[in-house]
Amino acid sequence: MSESAKDSGGRRRHKEGPTRLRLTYTGVVAMVFWLAFLLCALNTGTNLLFAVTGMIGSAILINLAVVATSLRGLSVSREAPRTAVAGRPCEVRYRVQRERGRAVVFPFGLEEQQVPAWRVPTGPVRASFLGLAGGSAEAVAQVTFARIGKNRLPRVRLGARGPFGLFERSRVIRLRGEVLVLPPLGRLRPGVLRAQAQPAAALARRLALGEERRDTLRGLRDHRPGDDPRAVHWRSTARRGDLVVKEFERTTPHESLILVDLAGAPVEDLNAAEAPPEQARIDAALILAASLAAALIAKGEPVALGVAGAGKPLYLQPQRGPGALQSVRQCLARAEPAAAPDLLRLQRRCAPSMTRGRLFLITTRGGRRNGALARARVLDLSSNPL
Repeated sequence: MSESAKDSGGRRRHKEGPTRLRLTYTGVVAMVFWLAFLLCALNTGTNLLFAVTGMIGSAILINLAVVATSLRGLSVSREAPRTAVAGRPCEVRYRVQRERGRAVVFPFGLEEQQVPAWRVPTGPVRASFLGLAGGSAEAVAQVTFARIGKNRLPRVRLGARGPFGLFERSRVIRLRGEVLVLPPLGRLRPGVLRAQAQPAAALARRLALGEERRDTLRGLRDHRPGDDPRAVHWRSTARRGDLVVKEFERTTPHESLILVDLAGAPVEDLNAAEAPPEQARIDAALILAASLAAALIAKGEPVALGVAGAGKPLYLQPQRGPGALQSVRQCLARAEPAAAPDLLRLQRRCAPSMTRGRLFLITTRGGRRNGALARARVLDLSSNPL
């Protein structure tokens, strides 16, 4: 995924901040020597000192002229994955290119804006280039994201020092892009997937909503209005003279619904020096939900997901197979916490899956569950289910 857009002419474009020109430490030393030689030459009137002063001054002016035009025509692009897994390194690639085709022979550097360690523990990406051989240069870095969710990539500062390193000209470039960081998978403790005892009424409702297994014949019975014509047993019908249909075994659907109660203070400042106090509990709830979904999908069961957090509740219809786990993890990564999630609204959103199969509730807060959530198997983070 390239983070630099293109205009109608096919050239890369990005938002650029104002340029900054400053004197480096080497430049300060050179200016001190130049002033010292100039004062000595004026006091003594020696031609040799005037010549040395002129040479030092010429070098300073040449460096200033080169640095003043060093960043013209340079284009920066960034390639980062659309998704990454929290705690695992991913590859971020930067490419610097001169659009006018002229090679840059002086060194320059690229540096990302500082990001808090609780979001990106590997720190900002820094790269140095001696020049642009062939008009372009690339830098590849391994970046690890710690926070689950949407992580906006930082701005980039591009700077050049010219042939003598006396002056530095830099410019901040705002490249668009973000990485969706998915929750990692853990191993559940034994007994977490154990079925919970259900009332007789709930069990009868599940049997009523069950599906017939066409591979297991239970017996024969008289035809009733609404029966499937494909279930007619023609041999018995011909012998009796009345329609006789086959009756198959009825089994309960193996479907699981995972509800996540994402209660917590929303993150107001992603650039804060320290992580929010509830960030660890929120990440643990998301990791537990992803691990539970992975275990159920591995057993071949369809899994539905509902998340109560900020904004509208998120609902993912029952899915199975390899792509189902990726969809569940992406849905969890897009969820944001809220101070008081609306569980009643979540139940209405997940109504098609509330009465079938197993029901799991992952919560970051305590309290008693009533209504349809009374039969849910509550996985509290304090019980350490991973």
